[in-house]
Amino acid sequence: MKIHKMNCPNCNGILEMNLSENSSSAFCPYCGQKFIIDDENKTQTINKNTNITKVFHKRYTDDADVIRAKTEDKASKQAGIFVAIIFLSMFILFFGIILYFQVNKCVAQREGKINAGYYQDLIGQDYKTVKAHFEAAGFTNIELIDLNDYGIAFWNDGKVAVISIGGNTDFESTDWFYPDTKIVISHH
Repeated sequence: MKIHKMNCPNCNGILEMNLSENSSSAFCPYCGQKFIIDDENKTQTINKNTNITKVFHKRYTDDADVIRAKTEDKASKQAGIFVAIIFLSMFILFFGIILYFQVNKCVAQREGKINAGYYQDLIGQDYKTVKAHFEAAGFTNIELIDLNDYGIAFWNDGKVAVISIGGNTDFESTDWFYPDTKIVISHH
């Protein structure tokens, strides 16, 4: 066999191949391109579908760019983990609050307590309607107080000014009371 000198059509590297008589293929030492050799016709065929694991070529990458890319990748992973932790914390907090109110409701109902609703929804309503609301909820100790202060403001006549349940004038829909708790409805 003769030594053939040629350029690789893939990477344009200079090829110097010393082929033996029974060689049927050769590889480019720079890019790993495989060449099929056919001795009968003295032709060379290039096979571009090769899977070479070792490639010998000159590196054109900057080490600083590689380090910078690794650092950015690590920072983006840390940011993703931070966002996931925040999301998980909010998820746990949200369901913890829901669970707390459900447990509170079950315990209150087991103790025989009832819910009065939200005080702001009842202020300004007709006192008879508000009294009926508490009676329908199951409260038994309801007292009405007429403030007799409507005077010129006749449009406020019969409207609820203040509601007190057991001395509490700022009750929420999540508060629970015993049915015999004293309710005082003050109205104009």
